[in-house]
Amino acid sequence: MKYKIKKRDNFICQRCNITEKKHLIIYNAKLIIHHIDYNKKNSKENNLITLCKKCNSKVNFKRKYWQRYFTKKVAIKSGIIAFDFDAVISTYKRPFKLDKLGKPIKEVVETMQYYFDKGYYILIFTGRRKTEIMEKWLRNYDIPYHGFNTQPKIYKDADNFKPYYNCIIDDKAVNFDFKFNHKSKQQLIEDINKILKVSKRRDNE
Repeated sequence: MKYKIKKRDNFICQRCNITEKKHLIIYNAKLIIHHIDYNKKNSKENNLITLCKKCNSKVNFKRKYWQRYFTKKVAIKSGIIAFDFDAVISTYKRPFKLDKLGKPIKEVVETMQYYFDKGYYILIFTGRRKTEIMEKWLRNYDIPYHGFNTQPKIYKDADNFKPYYNCIIDDKAVNFDFKFNHKSKQQLIEDINKILKVSKRRDNE
């Protein structure tokens, strides 16, 4: 298991980026596998992370901070799943008002919880802002998520508005195969037109 975690983390300390090769020279020891929740009996992959000797000592302080920090870091490695808010996480009715929120859609929230527990990074990606009312709504309904309209740090140059994700769940999206194997131009046009029709009708309600 130790080798597997180190390989996932590229044999680098996930706090200071020292390599195992350099760590061997300085400390005459290999990098350490740290338990994120500080429970030595919990050896699930999403609870383990690679640290150097110095950082492993430092993270014994401010434990809650480091637990949140490393949980997010490992979750991003597992995969990022983005969920739209309106008509996906929450029911939605026109007219749009910033702090007029619907009711949570049970099946979607349960799915978010499933992947959250599996160690994936859950991102809420929406045109809404994270107002006090939104924060209260998310808290009251126990919505599991790591980020809200944030850009997980995957690539140094990825600083545009669109966040990086491995999968997105959106009521206005077309499922597209990048190899273009299963969609002709006409099929793609038909799929887009279906979504435009539903979207426009809903906007006019």
